[in-house]
Amino acid sequence: MKKLLYILPVLFLSVGCDNDDDDDTPSGSTKTQTLTQSSWKLETAGIDQNKDGTIDINLSAQINECVMDNTLKFEANGTGVVNEGLKVCANSPGQTTPFTWSFASNETALNITGNAVLGYGGQYKIGTLTDTKMSLSKDTTLPAPLGTQTLVANFIH
Repeated sequence: MKKLLYILPVLFLSVGCDNDDDDDTPSGSTKTQTLTQSSWKLETAGIDQNKDGTIDINLSAQINECVMDNTLKFEANGTGVVNEGLKVCANSPGQTTPFTWSFASNETALNITGNAVLGYGGQYKIGTLTDTKMSLSKDTTLPAPLGTQTLVANFIH
């Protein structure tokens, strides 16, 4: 568990997921407009053991404060930036870190390069995307004894 607590602050640079049926974009808005309207801040993060879209093991209290104050800003041109906020993590490459993104699977997933979300790039399932909430998830291999788990990150504006 001690290794997990050390690794998770690096992993949770940003992301979220739940299975609410509120993943529709606001009336008249596209998913790109909803995603890019303002910065996203990590609200909660954890492990979804039974893959039902909700956090079963909440890890938010174990995530370093320097990660919890980070924000993600997605731009309409497919670029983005992670901003470290007021508390910059010691292992951070700087105040901001760029990434690129694109929708996948009929806009039900996000492809993200760099380590903007959970410290990894790759494809993240969109559980929720509204004007005020975004939830992303990704199956990730964690150190033993955890193995492959579904990590969930919930963001707010």
